[in-house]
Formats: sequence, C-alpha cells, structure tokens
Amino acid sequence: MLRVSCLRLNRVVLACGLLMGSVQGVAAQELIDGSGASARHSARDREQARIHFRMGVDFYRDRDFRAALIEFRRAYAIVPHHTVLFNLAQAALELKEYVMALEYLEEYLERGGGQISRVRRDDVTAMMEELRSRTGVVEVTAPADVEGGEVRLDGEPVGTMPLPKPLRVGAGRRQFSLMYNGREVAQHIVEVAAGDSMRIYLEPTESLEPETKVVQITKEAGIPSGVLWMGATTGVIAVGAAVMTFFTMSKVDEYNDLRTSDELVPVDELNDSRNTAKTMAWITDGLYAATAVSAGVTAILYFTREERETIEEDPLELELGFNRVQLTGHF
Repeated sequence: MLRVSCLRLNRVVLACGLLMGSVQGVAAQELIDGSGASARHSARDREQARIHFRMGVDFYRDRDFRAALIEFRRAYAIVPHHTVLFNLAQAALELKEYVMALEYLEEYLERGGGQISRVRRDDVTAMMEELRSRTGVVEVTAPADVEGGEVRLDGEPVGTMPLPKPLRVGAGRRQFSLMYNGREVAQHIVEVAAGDSMRIYLEPTESLEPETKVVQITKEAGIPSGVLWMGATTGVIAVGAAVMTFFTMSKVDEYNDLRTSDELVPVDELNDSRNTAKTMAWITDGLYAATAVSAGVTAILYFTREERETIEEDPLELELGFNRVQLTGHF
C-alpha cells in the first residue's frame, strides 16, 4: 500500500537527517564542510544553501510543505547536492504532487549514483513504482503544420511540438492546449485515471495564419490652434485700428474747424486739439502696423504648419507570429 511505503520513506528521510533534531543531516553537513558534491562551491554559497536547507527542514517540521519545497529548491539551486533532491521529493509527496515527487526521485537516483546505498536505492525504486501507479501517461499529437507550437498542461508550458516523449500526469481532470503564432489554436480536456495510458490529438480549431492588424496612416491638413489664435488676434487689432481711425478723423476735423473758425480761439485750446489729433493718429498708425505684423505671423504659421497624422485602416500591417513580430507597409 502507498501508505506503508510513505511511512518507509519517512524513515529513510529521518535516516538522512531531513527532520533534524540534535544532529545535522548528511546534506546539511556536506553543505557546511564542503565535502562531496558541494566541494567545488565557495564557502559563501555553502552557507547560503545551508540556511535555506535548514529553513526547509523547519517548514517541513511545521507541516508547511509548500514553503519547505521552495526552501529546498533554493538550497539545491545554490549548491546542487543530490540528497536535497530526496528532500524535495518528500515535500512534493506531502503536497500530493506525485509526478513532481517521481521526477525528483528519478533525478536523485541518477545524480546520487554510487553514493546511494543499495538498501536506500531499493526503497526509493519501490516508492517510484507506487508513484507511477498513481499517475497516468498521455501522448500528445498534433498536425505537422503546428510544429514548434507550445503545448501547455493546465496552463503551464510543458514543451513544443513534437514532444520528445509522452507526458506523465497526475490523475484527475487535465486540460491540454496548443499555442501557435501567439494564440491558442487547440484545446483538449481529458480525465486521467491512475495507471491510464492514452493518446490525444490536438486538432486546431482556429486559423493557423498569423493574426494581422491593418493600420493606415493618413495625413490631415488641420489648422493648429496657434494659427487660429494668431488669426483671431489679427482680427481684433484690425477692428481696433478701424475704430481708432474713425475717432482720429473726427478729432482732425474738430481741429480744422477750430483753426478756420471766424471766432477768436485761444491758442492753448488750439494746441491741445492739435496734439490730441496727432496722438490719436500715432495710435492709429501703431494699430495698423501691429495688424500687419500679426497678419504676417499668422501667414507664416499657417504655411509652415506640420501636417497632423491620423490613424485609420491600411496599409501598415503588424504580424504577430510564433517567436516573431513583423511590421510591413508604407511609412
């Protein structure tokens, strides 16, 4: 029974020091003193790996198996000692991740080689057989024209077509999907029972052609707001100049009337009227000059304005392909 084998596996784990009490485990000791596979790593790396390994042990002892798995993985990434693979398998087994546990045990036997005793190897081999009986094997096939497409199992990438070998999966409802040209083109959901061996065919239900987005860039001769504001300003100044012209002419006529009057006009009044008419004439001339300048600036802005781009539809084409992005069209 699996339960019996799990108990046996726990005894093996205890023997190698996974649940450390007053003694160091084999893996932890080699990480510390630099013996065995860890000898080629620096003392700093061994210290970091030892810290993560001990944290994994603590989490395992607290039955936080997911955290223990992460800590053991970190320790193995720093110093890949084969004994840590055994601890990883045990944490995966507690999480009921049977395929993961099986893969760690297979790697443990491969990397451990002659360093693993015959008794322990026999125990691990028996455990692996029971794990295999709790999983299934699925061969994934697809049309030849989707070669290179990414195969996903329950949303996680597991390889590209054609897959080199059948996939071992845990029992349960499993979703296989095929990604091609950046899109999901096929999906297959199956129920895998323990010990099953099956073959599925991922038949594309979507077009395999790259998704094309057509974009057209045209140029619109719009009038910038700056030009509009300058034109409005020119108009206001021109109107002011015209109004000022009217009042100036009136003042000039008044001065001429005083100057030609038969009645005696005081000199001061005559001089004031002349000076006022002259001042108003200067102001009028200034307004006309400002109108001319403003009109010239408006004309320059209008004829040197940049054409505004608007996006419509054609002829730029953006193609999203598998591992590629291509932009074609007129620029």
